[in-house]
Amino acid sequence: TLVILRSTSLFLIGLSLLGILIQYKSSRVQKPILVIAVDDSSSMLNYSDSSKMVNDFTAWTKNVDKRLSDKYTIHYLSAAHKPEEITFPVQYKRDKTNLYAGLEGIKKRFFGQNLAALVLFSDGNITEGNLPQYAVQDLLETSIYAIGVGDSTFKPDQAIKHVAANDMALLGNTFLVNVDVAAFGFAGQTSAVSISHAGKVVANNTVSYSGSREDVQSLSFE
Repeated sequence: TLVILRSTSLFLIGLSLLGILIQYKSSRVQKPILVIAVDDSSSMLNYSDSSKMVNDFTAWTKNVDKRLSDKYTIHYLSAAHKPEEITFPVQYKRDKTNLYAGLEGIKKRFFGQNLAALVLFSDGNITEGNLPQYAVQDLLETSIYAIGVGDSTFKPDQAIKHVAANDMALLGNTFLVNVDVAAFGFAGQTSAVSISHAGKVVANNTVSYSGSREDVQSLSFE
């Protein structure tokens, strides 16, 4: 017994001297992520074939789940504002569309994860925020696809293209706000433009478009 104890002690001392470490390693395989970003704004129902679109999209999502759920973790998220989980049937009721905010939120939510593909389902009508491509331009390892809804007919539209103002202003001082307004299909017409703060209009101006079908005009507010 004494010999066994001595042998065991010498063996343990030898392990310590050799610096042999026993490590436990574990790994977990995570499936790549597929995000279906759905524009659930009310404008998606403004087309003659909207009811068919709703049915076709629902059928398409079922086919996606059937064919790809074994290979991908699939998320259906709103792209119109915040990346909230979509429930079926989809309720197209949002009164505003900010695809930039929706896609930016999706990018942040899956930062550092294996976001393999992003599919945007939208009619492309934006009422708020920046252009959506700016939100995903740095997703270099993610495949990005778009499923367009609606028709390709250009409709009269106006948009705030650019706003420039000082980042800081002294209390009580006035300052300039320069605004570029873009329009399509408003040749020779005028439109009212206003700036609001906390629900109150603080400045008004009027833009007059040229005779061109497409036009960009600059306004200044003080």
